[in-house]
Amino acid sequence: MEDLIDFINNLREGFIRCGMPFTFGLPQIAVVGGQSSGKSSLLETFVRRDFLPRGSDIVTRTPLILNLKNSDGPEHGVFLHRPGPMYDFSAIKEEIANQTEILAGPGKNISNIPIHLTIFSPHVVDVTLVDLPGSVKVRVSSQPSDIVNQVHSTIMKYISKEETIILAVTAGNVDLANSDAIQISQEVDPEGYVGVVLRSQEDIENNVSMVEALENEKRFFTESEEFRHLNGRIGTEYLGNLLSKELRAHIMRCIPSLKQYMQKNLDNANSKIAELDPLFSPRYKRQTIYRLLDSVRISIVDELEGLYPTLVQLSGYSTGSLVLRAATKHKAALMSAEIDLDEAAIGYAITNSAAVNFFHFTSNSPLQRLLSFELGKIITPIIDAIEEISDLVVTCTTQALQQLSGFPTLQEIVRGKLKQNIEKQKKKCILLMTSFIRSRQVYIDPDSVKTVIPDKLGAPLQSPPRKTRGQPLH
Repeated sequence: MEDLIDFINNLREGFIRCGMPFTFGLPQIAVVGGQSSGKSSLLETFVRRDFLPRGSDIVTRTPLILNLKNSDGPEHGVFLHRPGPMYDFSAIKEEIANQTEILAGPGKNISNIPIHLTIFSPHVVDVTLVDLPGSVKVRVSSQPSDIVNQVHSTIMKYISKEETIILAVTAGNVDLANSDAIQISQEVDPEGYVGVVLRSQEDIENNVSMVEALENEKRFFTESEEFRHLNGRIGTEYLGNLLSKELRAHIMRCIPSLKQYMQKNLDNANSKIAELDPLFSPRYKRQTIYRLLDSVRISIVDELEGLYPTLVQLSGYSTGSLVLRAATKHKAALMSAEIDLDEAAIGYAITNSAAVNFFHFTSNSPLQRLLSFELGKIITPIIDAIEEISDLVVTCTTQALQQLSGFPTLQEIVRGKLKQNIEKQKKKCILLMTSFIRSRQVYIDPDSVKTVIPDKLGAPLQSPPRKTRGQPLH
């Protein structure tokens, strides 16, 4: 039977953790009472610990769902909003106050969002209690203008549910006919009473322990003739056991409808899963991946070829136009570069190449060495052009991959493959261009020399009858 309460608590917490609404009213006990009616003292007596914040104004500004769990281990509390157990009950009190500030704000407003706390102790009975804000009838100057309505609506939200058991707490010096708790409870469900004796404010200030308070309560009912006929059916311990028993019985009554509710929602969920089943088949997944990859491919091709570009750079130009502009810029720079050759340099080359040999005709080897050296100078600018164009293509693919932002794993895989392929093609292009230039450095077509050495350099040089090594020809 005790597992039923755990089952309901776990069910409630499971839906809360998942952030899912749960419209079925789960059985619980709502603690209702006016300000300073003794609600906090009653709950602390159940737990036998001081753990609730206190004050002269409205202190309970958010519902506190308190799960009491009988346990043989050390006493501790666990909050739903923060991980880990807390063994210091003064720290639990402080955490309740801090979380209240977060949910309801620093003022005196009320929040409908509850704080969930489970206390494990060998001194408690298995029961779930909801500590609600104390009811007010008249607003004081420090409270919000609608404080009465805020409190009333919060209380009614919990006690109006058919599955809720109402625990109306009334101070012993208040006429039951004028009790705020009784009046608000009777709006939904009037029932009987159980008398208890709790710690007074003087007892709290004098640090009267819970054990002493329980002994004082037993002594009071035992020595009072007015309550002897209620022996065994009065007091805090009896009330706790009665609430636990009533909660279990209430859960038993709710189980058939709860089972029906859960089965209905399970059937609806299975029906939706069945409708979505084709979307999770291997065939559909492959089609989805192919469609996404093809979309990326089309975006890249259109951007590079200028066919209805779907991606626009910050400069306003498509990647294809930027590639063309970069190639044109580097080509113009190469075409405008002057060849560092003049008659003196050529003369030195011819003279020095002959060394001690006498010759009557000019050899092509000096000119070939000169032109080979000049051709080698354009390798670096060509590599720079390839690097710039490669960076533009990488930027284009990065923009196209934004289409896969909803599939981060696939996006990273494709990004890696594209980057790898671009790098591979860049290296091939650099190798091709450098190999082409190297081949021209090894052999130079004499007929092409005319286009390299303009006519303004003069007529072909003839070898002189005499020369001095290291000096230009005259």
